[in-house]
Amino acid sequence: MKIACLYYGLLLVFLFSVPNVVVCASSNQSISVQKTVSPSKKNKITKKEKRQKSKKMQGLAPLTKGILAAVFGVVSIFAVIGSIAASFALSPAGVVAGIVVGLGAGFAAIFLGIKARRELKAAGEKGSIWAILGIVFGGIAGVALLVLSLGALFG
Repeated sequence: MKIACLYYGLLLVFLFSVPNVVVCASSNQSISVQKTVSPSKKNKITKKEKRQKSKKMQGLAPLTKGILAAVFGVVSIFAVIGSIAASFALSPAGVVAGIVVGLGAGFAAIFLGIKARRELKAAGEKGSIWAILGIVFGGIAGVALLVLSLGALFG
């Protein structure tokens, strides 16, 4: 029981500290003042404004998103393993924590992996292996949690 709590405590610390470090290291946000637009020009957005808006929306570099996808994928795999270990220790709280962390990290890995892969492909940059790893690990963890949960319910 103590080992499962320690495992999930370390997992949560890792889960919440890595994205913050990456975001702080790669953020280069600028403050902009919104200009007033007359009602007739409200719906007309120039190409330059669209480009500026899309640059602001990117936030993280595509490679960083791919690496984060791989990290979340690994975290989701470890959460599945922790959930299985907690079930052997007869710890319902550990099992629930493993399912919640595993699904959350798995979905984050899949989402970030797909987004990073598209952006890397569009930019012609290398590093899509990280995004693929995130998608694969997140998918494996999601399917494993689904199978284990259904097995526990109906088995």
